[in-house]
Amino acid sequence: MTKAEVFLENGHVICSIDGITEFRDTVKHWEDAVVRLLDRDEDEMFRFIGNACSQLVEHNARGAEVIQILKNSWLNAPSSSAKFAKPKPPSWITTVSHDATWLTDSVRDSAEFGIALSSLSHHAWLAHRESGLPAGLESVTYESDYFEGGKTGVGYGSYATQAEWRLEKAARQCREVAGIMKFFGLDTTDTRILDVGSGYGYFRRACADIGWSTQGVEISKFACRIASEMFDLDTFSGTLESFSATCVDGFDVIVMWDFIEHVEDPNAALAAARNLLKDGGLLFIRTPNLDAIELEVFGSSYHSLKREHLNLFSALSLSRFMYNSGLNPVLTHSESHLLSGFMRSEVCSWATTLKGSDLISVGRRSRE
Repeated sequence: MTKAEVFLENGHVICSIDGITEFRDTVKHWEDAVVRLLDRDEDEMFRFIGNACSQLVEHNARGAEVIQILKNSWLNAPSSSAKFAKPKPPSWITTVSHDATWLTDSVRDSAEFGIALSSLSHHAWLAHRESGLPAGLESVTYESDYFEGGKTGVGYGSYATQAEWRLEKAARQCREVAGIMKFFGLDTTDTRILDVGSGYGYFRRACADIGWSTQGVEISKFACRIASEMFDLDTFSGTLESFSATCVDGFDVIVMWDFIEHVEDPNAALAAARNLLKDGGLLFIRTPNLDAIELEVFGSSYHSLKREHLNLFSALSLSRFMYNSGLNPVLTHSESHLLSGFMRSEVCSWATTLKGSDLISVGRRSRE
């Protein structure tokens, strides 16, 4: 096999073979995204890169062969021999899903659970392997340990220290929201936004910087307190449904960034959001993508397969659930970046063909 050399140079992680660069990524993206999200030791990741690059060059791989080589090169954990039951669909999926099968035999932080898939609904969910029943949030808490505990595979690790790049990301999201609002002919001045699952308030702070007013809903009392301490933000502590019961005025925009995958009944959350929107208002959702190439490559160690993520949406299933909740799905695209060091041009095409790691979907409340 052709020998690869992996090294750091001028702020980049580089893998070269015979002096030709086969992998190139910035150290910042490498550390903040790839290594952090995949939760592997850096030496293991270097071995993965070197092994993959060697095989890609040796086989002169193109197209689907590249994905297969990356998949074979990944350092997957051995499968567990725990008992498997036939998975049962969640009660909130109204379509018959007797076709459910196991997509993965574990998730990254637990061998008790696997990911079940219905090909009819083109939707997946977290399920107990022994009983086959859909998982709930019984053992998941969203307090200090989740945000700042540094637990392997669970939560954010150290959410406060990520403030700089999360604020940059939030500013980009604000620009994206504003652009899509303008596309649909909505006024972007005096915009009233609800941030569902608002965490420490990074997106709300970015909104305030451009003059938008916000309210936040957050189930974590700890996160609500930190949002107050960091940004002087008052946040409703509870579920979206309980907030909806107390809210009188409607919103121009509701955002659910990395939220709906945590919800036991997404239909109920979508219906509550629909009722909180003004006529013509927009709901923005960002959530992990069932059809992601990264999921195909990394399997059960893919960063979005974890205990607290109860649902895994495809563009099709998310659009269907939006429509069934009274929203018109008007726009969907995806984002992809984890494998950009290997194949930047292909990563761009994955994003535009809904194969990226995250879905960004927009629903609109019809004018009545």
